[in-house]
Amino acid sequence: MPLLANKIISPGTSLGMWEITENSDSLKWELQWGKDDIKAYQSLNDPKRSMQWLSSRVLLRKMMNTSEFINLQIDEFGKPYLKDSKLKLSISHSENLVGVLISEHECGLDIEHMKPERIEKLCTKYMTENELDNCNMKEFRMEKLYLYWSAKEALYKLYGKRKIDFKQNLKIYPFEWHPGGVIRARIEKSNYLNELVVSYDVINDYIVAYAVDMDK
Repeated sequence: MPLLANKIISPGTSLGMWEITENSDSLKWELQWGKDDIKAYQSLNDPKRSMQWLSSRVLLRKMMNTSEFINLQIDEFGKPYLKDSKLKLSISHSENLVGVLISEHECGLDIEHMKPERIEKLCTKYMTENELDNCNMKEFRMEKLYLYWSAKEALYKLYGKRKIDFKQNLKIYPFEWHPGGVIRARIEKSNYLNELVVSYDVINDYIVAYAVDMDK
């Protein structure tokens, strides 16, 4: 897998990005398999999803720089966690790009392959009228729509407890488009309020957004 990024983005937090180019057999040999891993992998009946699953686990192993078994589990809300470690993580993939975010703090990562026709059909489902107004200009409209989506997905993963309305509970403050940077955001739900910064990058035709809660 060609390494596209493997960097420390803040103290105690690192981000790894890989492009999938291998076949599944070559990746399988790079993993140590537990019973839960075998069950999870066998439940995937789509070749692309299987490759994304394998690639993310191989990338995690490389980032942790270990030959030991990594006990990666999924909690009741579908959020991955390391059973034998205090480190937090978030995993995302889209098409041929896979990413892993590892942190000492709660975190969320999302990757989206940008396709104009797809985002125009979806944007009203996750954006408020005010947010849509921020994308009215034709210049960089697609990129901004995808940033709203990817940023909210990252926040959703950081929150980690589902039952989130992307319009009502996840707010993105107005921003100007740049091909990489940070935007301000808020998670607001009943008695939970969290102001956060979402960082983002553009890698070829993909947008990558991630958030780290430095207080948790």
